Amino acid sequence: MAKSASLTERKIESFVGGRSLELGREYVAEGAVSRMRRDGRAVEACVQGTASRPYKVEVQFDEAGKIRSAGCSCPVGSGACKHVAAVLIAY
Repeated sequence: MAKSASLTERKIESFVGGRSLELGREYVAEGAVSRMRRDGRAVEACVQGTASRPYKVEVQFDEAGKIRSAGCSCPVGSGACKHVAAVLIAY
């Protein structure tokens, strides 16, 4: 999967919400996203949050490059957290 030119901040915001997008930007600016890798239609990365260990994030895309689903090991657990936003922004 090539990096999707259609992955805009507006689309990220519609997936994670405005507050998560804002906080995700801060994480990216702080350099909190690491070990990003693409595996087929998935992007995986680690995001250093408030816990001692980084959170593990995975985002799945469909054939058209649209965000299909996301997951994070943080307590939010919905896939619409600031850590997912940070990975999508960094990607």
